[in-house]
Amino acid sequence: DRYSIGSHNKLVVFKRELRPIPGQLCVRVRGEGSALLQISTRYNVREQGETSAFSLNHTVTHIKEKMYSIGICTRWLRTQAPSSNMALVTIKLPSGYVASPDELDALKRNSG
Repeated sequence: DRYSIGSHNKLVVFKRELRPIPGQLCVRVRGEGSALLQISTRYNVREQGETSAFSLNHTVTHIKEKMYSIGICTRWLRTQAPSSNMALVTIKLPSGYVASPDELDALKRNSG
């Protein structure tokens, strides 16, 4: 797409949705003045009719008073696609609970 910006439309916001992601964007400008180029990427935005890309299973096991073990297992479901780009798993603990530093160190050592 090409946009020609002059005095008649200098305050107009031009928007363009880019697909697919990941991809490349090339921008060329010519002239005088100033301009702002803003790019926003949204992850984990489910489109209508889209099926889940990941399965997520969790277990919580009571060890002893005020001590629990949490197990999290994720699996990529779209086997026809070679990769998922970026994926994050965030685990929040209830107020008053903290993760064991020794267990976190063990996870870091054993992760790929």
